[in-house]
Amino acid sequence: MRSDIVKAMSEPEPLKLADDSDLEFSLAFVLQHHTLGKKNKPPDERAARIIAGAIVRHLKMSHYVVMKRPPAEPGNTPHKI
Repeated sequence: MRSDIVKAMSEPEPLKLADDSDLEFSLAFVLQHHTLGKKNKPPDERAARIIAGAIVRHLKMSHYVVMKRPPAEPGNTPHKI
């Protein structure tokens, strides 16, 4: 087991360029939820999508690059991030 941990630490995961729609969805999700995981009121969902889209556009115009890890293997996902 210990050798698996050392091996996993020594092999960096390949990163891919994040898709704009994935990034927008992730940002909107964060904007819609409180830190306790409770959802905000319904009118806030639309505002979150608009704000997330504006953030993604601004990042692109500012030449930022957002990278994404490949999906986690089933059973290896953390309970909380």
